[in-house]
Order: sequence, then C-alpha cells, then structure tokens
Amino acid sequence: MTTVQTIGGEVAGKLEQDRSLLESAMQQGQGFSLEQWLHYLEQINPNHMALGLERVTEVAQRLHLYSDLVYLNPFIVTVAGTNGKGSTCALIADACRRLGCKVGLFTSPHLLRFNERINIDGQDIDDALLCSCLYEVICAQKPDAQIEPVCSNDELATMAMVADSDDDVADIEAEAEASESDSSADAQEAMFMAMQAASEVGEEIERQPRPLQNEVVDLTYFEITCLAAVRAMARMRCNLWVLEVGLGGRLDAVNAFPNDLAIITSIGMDHMKILGNTTAQIAAEKAGIIQAQGNVILGANIDASAMREILQQVKRNGASVSIEGQNFSTQLLPVSEVSPSENEEIFGIGEIAGESQELRYQDQDLRYNLYLPYPKVPVSCAGIALHAIFFILHYYLNHERGRYEDLTHIAEALKEAGLPGRMQRVADKPLIYLDVAHNVPAAKHLRGLVLRASRCSQTQGKRRAVVGMLKDKDVEGVLQVLKDTFNVFYVATLHCERGAEAERLKQALEQLPGAVEVFAFDSVTQALEQARADASDKDEITVLGSFVTVAEALKALEPQA
Repeated sequence: MTTVQTIGGEVAGKLEQDRSLLESAMQQGQGFSLEQWLHYLEQINPNHMALGLERVTEVAQRLHLYSDLVYLNPFIVTVAGTNGKGSTCALIADACRRLGCKVGLFTSPHLLRFNERINIDGQDIDDALLCSCLYEVICAQKPDAQIEPVCSNDELATMAMVADSDDDVADIEAEAEASESDSSADAQEAMFMAMQAASEVGEEIERQPRPLQNEVVDLTYFEITCLAAVRAMARMRCNLWVLEVGLGGRLDAVNAFPNDLAIITSIGMDHMKILGNTTAQIAAEKAGIIQAQGNVILGANIDASAMREILQQVKRNGASVSIEGQNFSTQLLPVSEVSPSENEEIFGIGEIAGESQELRYQDQDLRYNLYLPYPKVPVSCAGIALHAIFFILHYYLNHERGRYEDLTHIAEALKEAGLPGRMQRVADKPLIYLDVAHNVPAAKHLRGLVLRASRCSQTQGKRRAVVGMLKDKDVEGVLQVLKDTFNVFYVATLHCERGAEAERLKQALEQLPGAVEVFAFDSVTQALEQARADASDKDEITVLGSFVTVAEALKALEPQA
C-alpha cells in the first residue's frame, strides 16, 4: 500500500482513493484544457507527498526518459538548499541562455500561473505542450502505456554516426594540442568522466529490476509536475536542464535524474518533521543529490556540522567540491571604492535605494577579479550562481574563462534575471515590497535587506509588515526575528489547508518583549488594504510569510504591479 504523507502528517492510502480520477484522466485527458488538468492536480492535492524514488523512476522508464537522456546528453544542474534555490536557478538559467544554451528550467511553487514552474528557453511553457506532457505522464502511470521516446530510431542512428565522426576529429585535435594544453586536457578529461558517469547512471537504471513494472503507479502532484517538466525539456531538445529540488534532496522526484553539477545553497531549520531536527540531519538529506564522481558547489550559509555531513558524502562519492569562501567569493562594494587594477574589468553598476553598488567576484581559477552589476537576485545567491555559470562555460561550453563577450552576457543576466516575490518592489508612494520569506534563515536575510534599504532611503517613514504564514512553519521564530524590524504589523489568516490563523500570529507578536502595534485581518487582501490606507508616501510596506501570502497580494495589486 502506498503511504501518502502531507507536510503536516500522514494520510494512509489517500492516493488509492484517487484511482477513479486517474482512470477518467487517462480516458479523457487527451482533450483536457490546462484548466481541467489543474483541476485534476488540485484534487490530488499539492500538500500530499509519498517519499521515495521508486515510483518516479518506474514512470520515467515508461516515458523512455532515461534512454532519451543518454542520447540527448543534456547538462543537468540540480539545486537543493533551505533558501535561495529558486533565485540561484533563475540566474544560472538566464545567463546560460544568453551564452547560447537552450535551457529548460524547473522551479516550484508558482505564484500566479502554473506555467511558471516550467520555463523553456526563457519563456514559460505554453499550454499546449504542458497539457500534452501532463497527459503522457498520466498515461505512463499504467503499465501498458504506449509512449513514444523523444529520440526515434532514425535520430539515434544519426547521433551515433555524428558521434563516431566527432571522435575521429577529436583524436586528431587532441594529438595536435596535447603538448601545449596538458593541464586543460586533464580538467576536460575529469569533466568528461563525470558526464560519462551520469550517462551510465541512466543506462544502469534502465537495466535494474523493476518491481513496479506491472503495476499502476500512483504519483503525487509534485511528481507529476516534475516528470512533465523533464519530458517537455526532452521534447524541446534543451541541452541544459536546471532543476530545483522541491523538498530535501535524497528522495525528491528531481533526484531521479542524474546531475552533472549539484548545488546546495544553504542549510537551515525547515521541514523538520520530514528532514530532521538538526542541521546535520537536514544536510544529509540534501546531500543525497551528490552523484558518484560528480561536481558539487556549496554556498556559504552552511554551519559546521551540516558542512561536515555534506563533505562526508562528497568523499564517499569521490566527488569534486567548490565551497563559497574558500574556492570563490563575492563582496558588495560601493562604486566609489571600486578601483580595478590594469587586468580587471568593470561590467556595470547596480542601484538599490539610491546607493550605487558593485559586486566583486573572486575565483581561484580566474586570473583577475570581476566587478559586476548589483544582482537582481539576492546577493547571497549570486556568487553560487556565478561559480556554476563559469563551470558550465568552461567544462560544458568549452569557453576560455574570462572572455569579454561571455562576461557581458553574464553582466546582463545579473541585472535582469530574478524571480517574483524575492524583495520584489511592486509599488511606490508608499513603497511596497513582496518577499516569500517563511523560515528563520530567510527572515534574518529579509531583516537585513529591509534595514539596509531604510538606511539608504532619503525619506524615513514607518516600516509596515503584512504577514500571513503556514501553520507548519516556525511562526513564532520568524516573528521573533522580525519584531523589531517593523513599526506596525498587519497579520492575516491564510485560507488554505496549511494556513495559520491571524490570531496565532497576533499572540506570538504580543507575547514578545516590548510594545508593538498589531492588527489582525481575515485575509491578506484586507490587511494590505488597511496598511496602504494607514501609510504615508514616506512609509514602506513589506508583504511576507509564504508564497500563498505573496500570491494573494499580487492579485490584489495586479493592475499596479
């Protein structure tokens, strides 16, 4: 029996109760509109999960995703972490698209449109392709599914001929250049071996026994979405896949696909009921994305015990690792302090709250420091993403590090790439920001941004917060971090399965030391309306607490935002 788990507890046998829905979708789904597919997915329920990769792997095999993966040979980047995953993915995808890759990007959750989760070559997936891929995944839940692989036999034969031809040319070129590029050849060989190992993982999965081969496989909302995303990337022949882990890493559906580069952005206390009660336990789950002989990038926001756990996994798997603060680093500088040396370049100026900023990127593999624009993504994500981009440039695209044209594209991506709901400015007079911060580490980061923006602002007014949170989050911990950041709180009830009541937020704030103004509302829309009514042109309003909160605020502000 399948055991279904929600973020707040377990529901035994829930997926089996949906078999009639699955049967109906199989029979009628070919003609479903996107609205009908979303209705089907909502009935499955986004909060239900069944941990483990066995079911996802089985359906992926029925979709021929592993054999297609071997022949299409995309470069796969898997990004895990407590915070910063989505923004890191967004910057990597945007920069690599500008550098010539055809990029498939999978992130979650979405704010307003489901299509936001799957981005193909810089555009949200179109309804027709999304509906088609969802239907193929649903059909593949049955053992007798007749799904065609993306790569036809003719294409496979052509690829084999091209590969043989390329090998001959490569042998000649390698002999000619061996004497002058030994160190580069060693690096290329290491990368080739890692990519070959990833392909072999896919082939090995195809050869393994399949205990679910003759069964109907029950999938969750996230698993269906993940498989549809990967199928769409394969069908559109994307040669770079950037995949954001949904929860944890080791047992997340994304981890059913071997990566060429694993990134762990940060480790913090979140989803403790599922991932563990210590940062070391949480890190062990996230380190599950590290592949044998793979490549790993680790962010700076990982404490000593979590880092030790991850590095043990790196060692067990014989992987190569780059750590922020050791192998690469970023530093934010006022432009007035930037004075590059003769061999250094400035690629633009960023602006926040009236203060000109420059991002200095240092990498032990580059000959000089880079001065780049202030990023649209959080600064804490920019260095990780930049290191990943340079890795892809050098080892996948075979570009020499530091080419001016490449750096120009990367600078443009820094200025423009981002995700909505990350300290997103949506209105002026009063200033309104949206941020999905929903755990203690994210709250600390948000606090720093808000206080810094206030210091830089020429108009000092009140700071007002509109807050709605999910009941399974550390509500009290988040509010304790933010209590002294804002002058007034407008707390709201979230009307969803996991939504916390406004009264809980109000009590949590009132029980903290020191006086604070708190007003409770039945919805985010009502809370935001009152905050705007109370605010002067000099005030700032920050809407925060969850994706649900930000999505409701965006809808309320839609004409203005």
